[in-house]
Amino acid sequence: MLKLVYKIKILIENPANLLPLKEDALFKNEHNVVFLKELEEQVKIRTAALVVAHELELDHQVKEKNLRQDELDIANIELVYQNSEKEKRAAEHVVANLEVVYQNCEKAKRSAELKIVNIELVYQNGEKEKRAAELVTANIELSFQNSEKEKRASELNNSKVANVALVFQILEKEKEASELIIANKELAAFNYISSHDLQEPINKIKFFTDRIIKNEMANLSAEGIESFIRIRRAANRMETLISDLMEYSKTSSQERLFEKINLHKVLNEVISDLSEKILEKKATIEAEDLGDVYINVSQFRQVLTNLLTNALKFSKPNILPHIIVKGKLAQGADCLQDNYELEEECLEAAENYYHLRVSDNCIGYEPKYNKKIFEIFQRLHSKQAYKGSGIGLAIVKKIIENHSGKITSDGKVGVGTNFNIYIPSFKLN
Repeated sequence: MLKLVYKIKILIENPANLLPLKEDALFKNEHNVVFLKELEEQVKIRTAALVVAHELELDHQVKEKNLRQDELDIANIELVYQNSEKEKRAAEHVVANLEVVYQNCEKAKRSAELKIVNIELVYQNGEKEKRAAELVTANIELSFQNSEKEKRASELNNSKVANVALVFQILEKEKEASELIIANKELAAFNYISSHDLQEPINKIKFFTDRIIKNEMANLSAEGIESFIRIRRAANRMETLISDLMEYSKTSSQERLFEKINLHKVLNEVISDLSEKILEKKATIEAEDLGDVYINVSQFRQVLTNLLTNALKFSKPNILPHIIVKGKLAQGADCLQDNYELEEECLEAAENYYHLRVSDNCIGYEPKYNKKIFEIFQRLHSKQAYKGSGIGLAIVKKIIENHSGKITSDGKVGVGTNFNIYIPSFKLN
């Protein structure tokens, strides 16, 4: 049997080995038996070869089918894996959507808190303005009482009776002055507390805007980011405004400690403080005839600082700033004649005054604003063009009034500005 299979295999591999039928044997009787045997053997071999070929083909097909089945199983496994990954991505997308909804809710809460803080800030500003107005009224009353006190003192030289009455009035005025000083201190303390209370919501605004910009930047539109940046700038401006208001209130509440000093010394200190800005602007500052004055040094230093800072800030483009500070002693009548901005009741015609003039070549302004520039919060230019709170010159005016003096200004567009300060010089003798 093994031999037969081996022969079949050889025949399949080499079909040329099959013996051809001997057709001529049909006509030869002596060979019929041999022929039949050979024919039978040939048929068996061919049949067996066909069977083996069929089995081999069938086996090959089974292997191919199994191979395709394995590939199909692998494809199904891959499909299951892909479906699983797709479900994971869908779950992650749902989580991300929930996170976005949460962040939007938090953003809405912060916006509501910011609105409440702004309302509170407006209210506190209103209260502070009321206190400031009360403080101005109290100072006016104190100035009036001091004036009355001086009048009573002159009457004291004419009569002993008047002297007794004046002593009584002085005692009464001193009591009132003491009460007014206490009221001023209480009002100053209230202003201090108010300013710090105002700082708290501003700090909250800055904190929350910074946190939103830092943590929510990716979720904000360009317009949203710009809005928060503008909120932060507004908070910074409000912080500066509160600081300037505190400085303004100090000019009324500070003790009037006057001393005799050479104004050159004060000006040099101011120039030293502003040296960086002066170098940056390449400004020239000239001083002429600055003699001795009787002033509150710290307050008058603030006057010169504000006036020089103004001249540097409003300098003309491509033109180097040139500032002249000039002083002289003059009689009230001469001052009234030289300065049309002075009203007759401002100065005593027969008294001597120290006249300080600060001139510059800055951009200037229209003459119709000569008085307006000293009003608090008044600005002649937009905050985009020139930074500032509009309080600087109001502080200067308040300090000069504390010295029982007067300040005026005259400007011309494109030419410059002149500031004229007059303070009594009777204590210089």
